[in-house]
Amino acid sequence: MNTAIQFTEEQERIINFDEGSLLVQAGPGSGKTAVLTQRIIRILKSTAGQTFKILTLTFTTKAAENMRQRIEEKIGEEWRRATISTFHAFCLDVLRHYGDHIDVRQPLSVYEQREDRLALLAKALVQEGLAVNGNRPDDRQLANLLDKIGERKRDLVLPAAVSTAKEEEIYFKAAYAGYNRQLELHHGVDFDDLLLLTYRLFLEAPRIARHYRRMYRYILIDEAQDTSRAQYEILKLLCGDEQRNVMIVADADQSIYHYAGANE
Repeated sequence: MNTAIQFTEEQERIINFDEGSLLVQAGPGSGKTAVLTQRIIRILKSTAGQTFKILTLTFTTKAAENMRQRIEEKIGEEWRRATISTFHAFCLDVLRHYGDHIDVRQPLSVYEQREDRLALLAKALVQEGLAVNGNRPDDRQLANLLDKIGERKRDLVLPAAVSTAKEEEIYFKAAYAGYNRQLELHHGVDFDDLLLLTYRLFLEAPRIARHYRRMYRYILIDEAQDTSRAQYEILKLLCGDEQRNVMIVADADQSIYHYAGANE
């Protein structure tokens, strides 16, 4: 039984598009991820034996794994020339290899669980003398404070750049700085740090960004409507002035990560 996907003429044009930038606007159920995957397969097949790689960034581990499986089934070992990852996993790999250029200490520990990050923030408030009578804020206040720190990181705002025009901003700045100090003491980062630190690395050590630019001849972004400012700025530094083989797949009417600061 033949279960091969039948692509439309327009989808075929996208799949066979070669050099240059490409913006694909498509909604749910349009087959956009299948088209992106087929384009990767087509490029890898047509350049078998070459050494350049393709970087594909998406927003969930499940989506990345599904794409990897589809590609491996179609082309075997050539799939290893395709890096298919979430933004955060890609940034973690970058930092583990080159984070020492911005004094990111190794081994790097990622605080994945929200409960662990809340506990670290609560400890920071006590250490910084910000807990009233030695008592941390209630759970809701602590959660709101952690969310606000995350928002600043996704907007690439470091503690030093936080305004202190109001009393509550002075408190927040101290809490933010204290939380970061606790992370550093434990050789730790949170998810938002993965983006912020990678941005810093590419900005302050541009030869690292050039290294990745040379490695990846094609860059493809799935669900691009969900990018935060940090992700967008990382992509700009990754592409530089010369990388033009960029494919962006986006649905302007759908942004399921809007709560996490998606705005580009």
